[in-house]
Amino acid sequence: MSNYFNVEIKTSSVMQSEILVAELSEINFDSFMQDDHSTDPDKNKLSAYIKEENFNQGQLDAIIKKYNVSYSQFLIADKNWNEKWESEFDPVIINYYVAIRAAFHKPVSTVKHEIIITPKMSFGTGHHATTWLILQTMQELDFKNKSVLDIGTGTGVLSILATKSGAKNVTAIDNDEWSFNNAKENFTQNNCSEIELIKKDTLKDLPKFDIVLANINLQFFRSYTEDIKNVCNDNAQLIISGFLEEDEKIILPIFEKNEFDLQHKKNKNGWSCLLYRINKMV
Repeated sequence: MSNYFNVEIKTSSVMQSEILVAELSEINFDSFMQDDHSTDPDKNKLSAYIKEENFNQGQLDAIIKKYNVSYSQFLIADKNWNEKWESEFDPVIINYYVAIRAAFHKPVSTVKHEIIITPKMSFGTGHHATTWLILQTMQELDFKNKSVLDIGTGTGVLSILATKSGAKNVTAIDNDEWSFNNAKENFTQNNCSEIELIKKDTLKDLPKFDIVLANINLQFFRSYTEDIKNVCNDNAQLIISGFLEEDEKIILPIFEKNEFDLQHKKNKNGWSCLLYRINKMV
């Protein structure tokens, strides 16, 4: 396991925090916690996390200089992560559809699905707008007896929800050791051990799926749209997020070119989530 750098940035607004998340994601930061105070902006803070071996001081300083924000950084050992996470994590509840909580939280009886997770440096607790948007969009889809692919599974929360929603088989992939081990633990904890978990960094050699879920980043979608298309059955549905609303002008033409029909989109805190249906030409 790797140690992580924690970079704590004092931000001026929620929007600035969201923009920084997008920029830091592009230089291998992979987990974030936002502390936004609309009534007291001086308390706004973004905590960003990156593996020690992926950290590049020059790249970080270039982003910090661009936005003229102050920050501090320190190293977190693997053994200290859960203690920090438990002190900051609150349950996430989306309508009456799903609740995401830790084992130490009280059960939530008002939702259809309840997911218990212990994220160990893995992205996807439901707190960030992108995960929240995908979870909300998933309640509009019929997962009954469908095959599902979760690209970049992180904590595995999307795969767990797909399984609980009736999917006949779910495949989750991630290229990160933290995420792989964390997802495996969370699958077991939620009685979803039947989910196929694969550690890999490409979409090659995968079968085709009825529903594809991907919460990654702008660069991934710019580079791998055709590969995503190749793992989609005819008439498959695709939910993507991990990019800002302003980046839709880049994303939309790429997916249209690859025969994806936009069904609808959602936005939250400047982030975008798009629901597509594949329309493969015969």
